[in-house]
Amino acid sequence: MERKYQIFSIIVKGVTFLTYFISKLIRKLRLEKFTFILKNVIFKDDAFNVLKGADRNEKTSDILW
Repeated sequence: MERKYQIFSIIVKGVTFLTYFISKLIRKLRLEKFTFILKNVIFKDDAFNVLKGADRNEKTSDILW
């Protein structure tokens, strides 16, 4: 009886981990797709750099201020 419980427990943990992993992967792919659209369609590269906080020279700071 305890052996069946251990096998069942391992299967449940495996399925839970796979579900979590797949959902994380889908979320990551959606986020990458969204940032790609944001970078290439909505904003220019300079504005996107300011949003990321990567580039703060005069040219890009003029966009925000």
